[in-house]
Amino acid sequence: MEEIPKIERLTNLVICLLYANRPVEASYIHANVLGYKQAVTEEAFKRMFERDKKELRDQGIPIETVPVSWANQVESYRIKRDEYRMGDITLDSEEAAAVAVASAMWQSPELAASAQAAVRKLRANGIEVRDAAEAALSATVGTPKPDVEETLRALVDGINQGHPVRFRHRSRPSAPYVDRTLHPWGMATVRGNWYVIGHDADKDAPRTFRVSRVRDVAVLETAEARPRPKDFDLRAAIEAAVNAYDKTVRARVWLADGRGNALRRAALSVETDQREVAGATRSGAVVTVEERSLDDVAAAVAGLGPDAVALDPPELRAAVVARLTGAARAVTPADHADREGARR
Repeated sequence: MEEIPKIERLTNLVICLLYANRPVEASYIHANVLGYKQAVTEEAFKRMFERDKKELRDQGIPIETVPVSWANQVESYRIKRDEYRMGDITLDSEEAAAVAVASAMWQSPELAASAQAAVRKLRANGIEVRDAAEAALSATVGTPKPDVEETLRALVDGINQGHPVRFRHRSRPSAPYVDRTLHPWGMATVRGNWYVIGHDADKDAPRTFRVSRVRDVAVLETAEARPRPKDFDLRAAIEAAVNAYDKTVRARVWLADGRGNALRRAALSVETDQREVAGATRSGAVVTVEERSLDDVAAAVAGLGPDAVALDPPELRAAVVARLTGAARAVTPADHADREGARR
């Protein structure tokens, strides 16, 4: 029998427990959830299942032990959907959870097929699954992102082995990558994004990192360890860190007429305004927007070139300047020469 990778088995289990309409018995999981048939004896399955439950709980996934029903007191399992809810996106809680799992951990074509097969198998064995779950999985797994999958695998390895990891990280999309060393304690999803938390060796303090901004993870083969503090609430700590970083930002931006429609649609107010831009007077409007991510606003403004001007706050202006400066540096002298030759 081909061995199923651990990360695939864990994600199969999450899909099963999250989308079953009733609690699922251990015997069903052993027989039907891909990856558990590798345990050829009941005792081996119990050990594997107990380890997997503990690992998922440690990473903030709320697995609950309950009876199947008032008439059937057999011990069964489910994920508390309310506690697993992502929030702040346009999907409901069940769809959001599927998007989080599928987009973060099931990016390769092989894993996408496994995710959809898991949903079909649940239905075939008499456990009803919401249509939204299958739709969310199908919509999310279209573009392979093996780099994200490899990053998650390496971080999970570091957590499981109790070893520190070294990786490159950037605080925002426009920032340069910086080498960091982390003793990872666990991971959790907040608003559809995966985060890893642990003891940052460089800062000598707990730190949280967004996984999508991490690359080149290496597990360090060392006996050194900084274990998670006793009674440490991993999910609460990650949520607090994310909320502190993602504070709502109110920004004012000048937009030329007919430009920046996305910002205009999100505007709290729009005031007609003429402005000198590149030596010419242009008609436009000053819009006020309130967004969670200043970097997203900076990206939108920088992408409009001379058709948008960041007015305030100063942090927005600095972020736009940094993006434009980075773009200018990316154009090499050879590129300039090619363009000049094309003009001639």
